[in-house]
Amino acid sequence: MSTIRIGIDIGGTFTDIILFDETEGIYHSAKTHSTPPDQSRGAVIGIDKILKQTGRQGSQVGYLSHGTTVGANAVLEGKLARTALI
Repeated sequence: MSTIRIGIDIGGTFTDIILFDETEGIYHSAKTHSTPPDQSRGAVIGIDKILKQTGRQGSQVGYLSHGTTVGANAVLEGKLARTALI
């Protein structure tokens, strides 16, 4: 039975990971560096890190939530590619 929930927040500098064990009612957290331009690498590294820290297995994960501020930050900081409509 899946008893683990994982939440990931990918930021411009760090990726934060929260693991919640539904059976024990305990939260665990980890942090790793974000990995632009391939942000998925930082997420996978973070998931692996928190599973190892807590002695859990990937097969126990029943829910995974992902959020990111990378897109919003790009808009706010004006770091988007120039585009045009013809």
